[in-house]
Amino acid sequence: MARIKFSALVSDVRGKIGGNIFSRNRGGAYVRTHVKSINPNTNAQQVIRNRMAALVQQWRSFTDSERLSWKNVSQLFPQTNKLGEVFFLTGQQLFTKFGSNKKAIGQFSTPDAPQPSTESPIEFDGFFPEFENSTLSVNVVTLPANVSLILRATDGLSAGRSQAYRSQYRQLGIAPVVAASMIPFDAAWTAVFGTMAPKTGLKIFLELLTVDKSTGQVVGTVRTSAVIA
Repeated sequence: MARIKFSALVSDVRGKIGGNIFSRNRGGAYVRTHVKSINPNTNAQQVIRNRMAALVQQWRSFTDSERLSWKNVSQLFPQTNKLGEVFFLTGQQLFTKFGSNKKAIGQFSTPDAPQPSTESPIEFDGFFPEFENSTLSVNVVTLPANVSLILRATDGLSAGRSQAYRSQYRQLGIAPVVAASMIPFDAAWTAVFGTMAPKTGLKIFLELLTVDKSTGQVVGTVRTSAVIA
């Protein structure tokens, strides 16, 4: 892994250039060799690809005024890139982003351009995964009426890691949540990553996304990790 010392000409580099990935961690900027991921064409990958293809077809069916309305509201939903800079999606990108979230939680996307959500994120009691008898669960404190919860997680990784790469997360599905209750997700995790018992001592990284059912906007994200005991 190479290190980088920036000059006044270049202050930061992120992303892929040629065969190298540029990023930054607590130790500073670094570059690593890009390893091309395999394409096993899993059922989960097929679901995502079919979802995106359907959204592209739906966008093409919109009228010019409908597409323009999505372009006009994009300024209401600023995004942040890897350098921390603010940018705005195109109308189609915004529709695809929100439409994908809505499909993930079982809602239908529409041509109606959204306004920023007024929903609140789901609250958790410390949000600590509990590994008891090879089960996983987190405690919900509050559950707003018009939101759903998308659960994402990694496989067991080295316990010494402080974070996981975005590519290592897999979507486990919609968490079955009821206010002030435990959310079990061990069955969903096992279905994606396999039996938990042989992975004792490894760390799982977790991510919970609160999604507005009406717009598809993510209104809150909580991340944590825990070692399988």
